[in-house]
Amino acid sequence: MADHQLPALRKAIRDMHTGGSTDISAGYLLGLRELTRVHATGGSTLLLISDGHANSGEQDPKFFTEVSTKSAADKVTTSTIGLGTGYDETILEALAQGGGGAHRFAGTIDEAVGAIAAEVDDLLDKTIVNAVLRLTPTTAMTSAPAIEVLQRLPYWKDGETYVVQLGDLYSGENRRFVINIELPGIAALGLCKIADITIEYLDLAARQEITVTMPVNVNVVPGDVAAGRISDPIVRAERLILEAQSAKSLAVDELRSGKTKEASSRLQGTAANLRREASLIPVTDERSAESLAIIRAEADEIETLAQTAQNEDIFYSSKRMTESYSRKTRSRNVRNEPTDPSLNTDDYLN
Repeated sequence: MADHQLPALRKAIRDMHTGGSTDISAGYLLGLRELTRVHATGGSTLLLISDGHANSGEQDPKFFTEVSTKSAADKVTTSTIGLGTGYDETILEALAQGGGGAHRFAGTIDEAVGAIAAEVDDLLDKTIVNAVLRLTPTTAMTSAPAIEVLQRLPYWKDGETYVVQLGDLYSGENRRFVINIELPGIAALGLCKIADITIEYLDLAARQEITVTMPVNVNVVPGDVAAGRISDPIVRAERLILEAQSAKSLAVDELRSGKTKEASSRLQGTAANLRREASLIPVTDERSAESLAIIRAEADEIETLAQTAQNEDIFYSSKRMTESYSRKTRSRNVRNEPTDPSLNTDDYLN
């Protein structure tokens, strides 16, 4: 900025007055409009930081999910950071969910710095932009299968194809997605292709659109043989973790209703159930050992959230829980996560 512009800039800042309102939609839409002028071939990331509740403009979380989902399809990732305990985590999480980015909670100044640094790390480590998964069933089945995407990811149907928006992926990240397919009858025994999966994404380094297609096969066997099969430990672990997220969602509702003890008890019960399930998994190879570690890590995190619900105020606890719920239900990898969420209220951002 040239020196002759500084006096005008200082005057403009002095003349600014707070209006006592927060219009998140206006700020977000303005940011999107600015990004459309850039036309970055490798995609863009919009980081929205807020410390207040939306009390003007659009206030329906569905609106924010729909707009950010459409923007993600145009290679604009939306991430959000909530500062302090006075912001609206429902709206910020909706933006991140639709926009394929992260939602982070910063309860202190140090956490705010860490959250912004984590976003910078994401930008530096990003290798794939706007990954999209397409699942197309074949005609091998006697009727159409029932398909359920277990993660909270934006998805829709394009004819007979299910389209799932996976978002951006990062170097060194191991992210899992679970799709449940309820199969109707298949006429013959043996190997059968039930669907094709196509993954489309932009390779950021090569600036090239990539498409990879692979079959989904099942081995059709008699009922007595199928009864003796053992479920894949990694898939089992991921399903258990996803099912545990519903407890976080219910606990958030309980916290907001002032039912702190009920929320903490629910989370403690969920953690105990995960540990029981973990004890049933025999460690026979690296995959089973990995699944065991995943379940135990989730149990540890839920126990920490239960302690937070007991020891911290409702606003802090619900926001910490929403951050965890957002990440785990969308299989987001996390960076720079605070190791100790139990903080003094005097340290909170206001």
